[in-house]
Amino acid sequence: MRKLLLFVLLVVFPGILYCYEVQTALEKKKFLLEEFTGIHCGYCPKGHKIANTLAEAQPSNGYIISVHAGHYATPGSDEPDFRTTEGTILNNQFGIDSYPCGTINRHSFSEDGSIIIDRGYWTKDVKAIHSEDAPVNLLIRSEYDGATRSLKIHVEGYYTAENQDADQELNIVWTQDNILGPQNGGNMGDEYVHQHALRGYITPVWGDTLTKPEKGNYFEKDYVYQLPDDVNKVIVKPEDIKVIAFVTNGKTDVLNVTGNKPLYNNYDKVLGATLSEPKMNIGARYGYHFFEVYVKNLSDKAITSAKFDITLNDKTQSVVCDYSIPSFGEKEIKIPFEQETIPNKTSYSIILNNINGQSISSNELTGEYSSPIVTTSTIYIDQQTDLYADDNHFYIKDVDGNIIKEFGPFSAGVVTEQKDTITLDMNKTYCMEVTDDWGDGILQPKGFVLLHSDTNSLIDQIYEINGFGCRTFFTTCLNPSSIKQNSTDNIYTYNSFNKTVRLTDQTKSARFIVCSSDGRCLIDSRGTEISLASLKNNIYIIKIIKEESSCIAKIALR
Repeated sequence: MRKLLLFVLLVVFPGILYCYEVQTALEKKKFLLEEFTGIHCGYCPKGHKIANTLAEAQPSNGYIISVHAGHYATPGSDEPDFRTTEGTILNNQFGIDSYPCGTINRHSFSEDGSIIIDRGYWTKDVKAIHSEDAPVNLLIRSEYDGATRSLKIHVEGYYTAENQDADQELNIVWTQDNILGPQNGGNMGDEYVHQHALRGYITPVWGDTLTKPEKGNYFEKDYVYQLPDDVNKVIVKPEDIKVIAFVTNGKTDVLNVTGNKPLYNNYDKVLGATLSEPKMNIGARYGYHFFEVYVKNLSDKAITSAKFDITLNDKTQSVVCDYSIPSFGEKEIKIPFEQETIPNKTSYSIILNNINGQSISSNELTGEYSSPIVTTSTIYIDQQTDLYADDNHFYIKDVDGNIIKEFGPFSAGVVTEQKDTITLDMNKTYCMEVTDDWGDGILQPKGFVLLHSDTNSLIDQIYEINGFGCRTFFTTCLNPSSIKQNSTDNIYTYNSFNKTVRLTDQTKSARFIVCSSDGRCLIDSRGTEISLASLKNNIYIIKIIKEESSCIAKIALR
């Protein structure tokens, strides 16, 4: 009986016997964008921007290879040469004569059979590719040894589809980021940052043939590659390379793709990191109790902890975050901070000064934002998606980023307009957050968000949602049913002669929020008194918020 059981395991579960790590469950195709470009192409920075956005939006589902080839890539006498032999072969094979252009999985989306795609269709076509089932799953592991400059690559595959193309090849390339050089249209002189640049093939340019591509079969390949010091005299920095593996059907149709940054051995780099802005930048108003930043690890050692100094209006607090960021990797993280009330204007700075318990020098992110809009607790929401509605997400979140309500889900291919009403807790700050999975905004056609209070006052209106999305912050401080002519809380006096509201206790400041009778916020400031002299004669709602007490009252200016 034991021998029979062993035989069954050998036949049915060969992956367990050989310890394959590649997934066997059906997966969606990942996308490969081969972007054809050149340093003398004035429109190419527009293509670079789209490619970089796709890489940022879908870091686990897509890969970019920037191929410098063709007449626009020919350098002048004093310019760097980013071309490669393999890139020229690809350019000639595919008949590239207009730049920038690209291929998406080398697949034809047109009736004429061409695989060449204008940059305006890249995002649409990568979405289409990513919606398809992958006939083969891939896994890659790579390691770089700084002592020998050798790159070891291990690739595994598992066939998931019943019908497999007989002609399949495994292609492995390596790319390099952060190469400085000239770029027409880049407006940065010789300091333009070139990303995803093709540096070479590890396999032959059309790949290594794969045998027995049949459902349920595995394959594995191992390579050792000597990383050169330079390519056409352009220095190769090992910390900036990536390895990409993809399976093709002949010279076209990429069946699936994967990639990674290597693990680094014997490559000692001092601890360091840089900060950069997140996907969704802080706008004119902000209310979350955390900042989002990208942290780029400049060391071969993983970052396990980081200490930040957060300064809000000259008051500094230190925050320690435990995040895992691999060697030379980059990650968007959240840094929590404390701010009980948000003044009318807040200046902020973020400094990373310690990694893994060691002090470092880092750049600083700074900015300014205003306090959230003051409104009632009942909110009326009118929102509209675009045709890619399954990529659109509409949320109400609290100050910690927790989802209070998610609207939808929305169906792809249908523009959906939806009206909702939500009643929230009083005296709390919330965010209406709209996001797009692919970073191309909600623009086809234009989506929108309209927010009104239950007094029909407009909180915010957004008719153009670009990039990764937008946010609107509001505080539910106003409750029309509780507003009274005279407050019994003796915390202020009103001087009708000079139209000044003054705290009874002048030793502590308070937040003054002045709104029109229909709920529009007119003044939001902090201090011991506030002047209403700039306002026209009318009835106004004023809320005074102190640490130990608060009140709401109506004041008539005459």
